[in-house]
Formats: sequence, structure tokens, C-alpha cells
Amino acid sequence: MISYALLRLALPPDTHGAVSAASVLRFTLFVSALVPAIVCPLVAWRHAAMNHALATAHASLRRVALADQLTGALNRRGFEEEAAAARRQAAALLQAAATRAPVAALMCDIDAFKQVNDQFGHDFGDAAILHLARLLQAHAAPGGGLVGRQGGDEFAVLLPGATQRDALVLAEACRRACAATGVTHGHAQGVITVSIGVAARGRADMLLSPLLREADQALYRAKRAGRDRVVAFDGSVAPPRATG
Repeated sequence: MISYALLRLALPPDTHGAVSAASVLRFTLFVSALVPAIVCPLVAWRHAAMNHALATAHASLRRVALADQLTGALNRRGFEEEAAAARRQAAALLQAAATRAPVAALMCDIDAFKQVNDQFGHDFGDAAILHLARLLQAHAAPGGGLVGRQGGDEFAVLLPGATQRDALVLAEACRRACAATGVTHGHAQGVITVSIGVAARGRADMLLSPLLREADQALYRAKRAGRDRVVAFDGSVAPPRATG
């Protein structure tokens, strides 16, 4: 039907019913020009739509792969990838500006988390982890910090551009906020406390693993010192809050 319609459009009326060679040639040239003009854009559009759908699906799967299912924060792999990207960017800025850009890291976990689970149940423990994740994100994200769950109740925070004092102040704010707000899940209510270790470097292009290792060692110092406190790798503690 389409070919007949095209033929009627391309060929002039012939009262004798005969089709000349010139008419056929005109018809062939007409179709040769018309078909690609219609088909090629359709094929290109379909190809672009398929590529867009694949890219969207890939991005969605990547977000799922790099996120912690419970808290929505970065999981360990996601944290390491995002932290590496942040450090590369900081190193590039450092080289371009010829300045020293600091970086700090926190390691944080819930005090006596096993006892929390034993007393209130694992569902309450999950709620406590989610509560801590939201507190850390609320304090770190506005300044460009990255929060990642390392496993269980342990979180890492990377703070590009932060000095040790900056990191101690932020960590202490997180610790105080956690102690001041309770966790509620179903009929269970309780207050959790956290311990936080801090480490810092003068240059943002340093390797991530030594920085996190020092923050982790500082975390264990905070635990040994009695929990519910912030301690830096060099033994420094959070500065007192301003009064007045």
C-alpha cells in the first residue's frame, strides 16, 4: 500500500495506463531520497533512546552497588571510590594553586553496641545505626564531607580541606548531638553514645589508608579512655565549647 501510494505521488497520471521508463526512474529516485530521510532519523532516535536507557540503568545499578542498604550512606567500596575521587580533585587543586590543602578523617562507632543489641534487640540496633548515619551526614555533608559505613556500627568520614581542629570540632558536635537525642524503635527507647577517632594531614594528596588507620587507632584510644569521647591520633581532644 505504501509503495502504491508513493508511486501515485511520484508518477503523473497516465490515462492510457502505461508507465514510461522515465516515470519509473523518477519514482526510483524519489523513493531513494524519501526512505533514508524517514528511516535514518527514526533509527538514530531509537539508538539514542536505547543508549540513554542503558546509561540510566547502569547509573542506577552503580548507585545501588555503592550504597549501604540500611543507611543509604556509602558502603565501604563506595566510600573508597568517592574518597579517591575527592583526593584526586584536591591534589589537582593543590597543584594548580601551589597551596597546602589539609584533609582529615574520622572513625566512629557506637559504644557497647553488642549490649545495645542484647538489651533492645537487633531492630533497635539497626535504628541506632541509621540514627548515627544521619547525624554524621547532617554535620559532614554541608562542608563537602563523605560518610561511609565500614561495616556493623562503624563509620568513616572524610573531610577534605579540614584541619585537625576543624575535624575535632565537628566530631565533638556529632558526639554531643548523639548523646542528646534518643533512639526510638517501636516501644523501645534509649540513648546511645559514640566514640570518635580523628586523624589529619597537611596535604590532601596523601594516601587514604594511612589516614584512616590513624583515625582508627585514635578511635581505640577513645574507647580505652572511657568511651563517649573524641580523641585525635596525636592525643589531642576536642576544644571546649565557647561560652557566653
